[in-house]
Amino acid sequence: MGDAGKIRDAAAELDEIGWGALWIPGMGGGDILSDSERLLHATRNTKVAVGVLSIWRHGASEIAAGHATLQAEYDRRLLLGLGVSDPAAASAAGRPFSPLSDMGSYLDMLDEAPDGVPRDERVMAAMGPRMVQLAGRRAAGVHPFAVTP
Repeated sequence: MGDAGKIRDAAAELDEIGWGALWIPGMGGGDILSDSERLLHATRNTKVAVGVLSIWRHGASEIAAGHATLQAEYDRRLLLGLGVSDPAAASAAGRPFSPLSDMGSYLDMLDEAPDGVPRDERVMAAMGPRMVQLAGRRAAGVHPFAVTP
């Protein structure tokens, strides 16, 4: 973690010079919604993108409610990146690892939440063809995590 003041100042400076998006990590857990809000608050136009949050470390209902609050307050400038992580993360959450069905279930919960996360406000970490196809049907796009651009 860096110095919060320096991060805020850097975000504001990047916003001033027209930076389009700030991508922040989310796989380690932590309070990703508060981290996102600090950046959204420091900027006026720049989008904040979470790349990517683990579905094992962040409950769908909590993320949907927090996402809705931040979108309403900050002009819909938050993009959620979602990922299934790996078998160890699923095991730590007490679940077997079935990436496609796990992600599909999480997306269902986001869709069914009182403050659902719209398809065009989420992307998915996807490297295999079936996860890419799921992202094509259920998200705005793919975040090719750990892949050379």
